[in-house]
Amino acid sequence: MVARPRRARLDSTACNAFVNSTGRPAELVVTGSGLLADNEATLQAFGLPEQSPRYALVSTTFGVVLHPNGSQGQLSLQGSIGRLRDQIFVAGPDGRAEVGLDLTQLPQPNGAVSAVAGETWYAQAWFRDRVGGVATSNFTSTAAVRFE
Repeated sequence: MVARPRRARLDSTACNAFVNSTGRPAELVVTGSGLLADNEATLQAFGLPEQSPRYALVSTTFGVVLHPNGSQGQLSLQGSIGRLRDQIFVAGPDGRAEVGLDLTQLPQPNGAVSAVAGETWYAQAWFRDRVGGVATSNFTSTAAVRFE
């Protein structure tokens, strides 16, 4: 039996984030197990504005769109983008938030799909922000994970 550390970082950063109202960019990392059979993956975000709601987004296609719909940041996902609608997560006073992923039910526009061994999935969080007292949105860095 091979022992694996729990909550190991699985991702690499595919794209950095823009600075948000905290004065720094928000990061997103994926922790857990890279083995699909374990179905253990968690998105962890850092450097977020306190108490603003955010959605996790996932896609198998990477691509950069600057300032979508007036956002302060960049969306680094393209193609079929799924949003974890039922899993809004909110940052605490320390600017951290996390949400679990079910690798057998990754959201896509036409329904949930299972991750397949050898695929690379990209994840990013979209969050509410305020610049100069004006409501806007921003994005975390983009994490890339290749599952086994």
